[in-house]
Amino acid sequence: MNNQFCVFILLQLLDLLTTLWFLRHGGAEGNPIVIVIANLAPSFEFGLILIKCWAFAVGYWLAKKGGYQFLMVTNWVFGLIVVWNTINILLDRFLH
Repeated sequence: MNNQFCVFILLQLLDLLTTLWFLRHGGAEGNPIVIVIANLAPSFEFGLILIKCWAFAVGYWLAKKGGYQFLMVTNWVFGLIVVWNTINILLDRFLH
């Protein structure tokens, strides 16, 4: 499998973990689309996991179809999201 897809999977997992940590410590999901979809699930956390499963499937499909450029851009976006989540987690830990 392509390196971009491997990075995509790693970033999706990091996004899920940092988001779940942030939510459990009083934070809120910032993406309105994710909020709507996750609220349709039995629990918000389960909804987030379902969304990530869907993302894995789309990423896999893109990797199989040669959509590496799109995966690369997506990786940059999710890399920034993970950095943002991590900064907020660290700030919360050190300021409270």
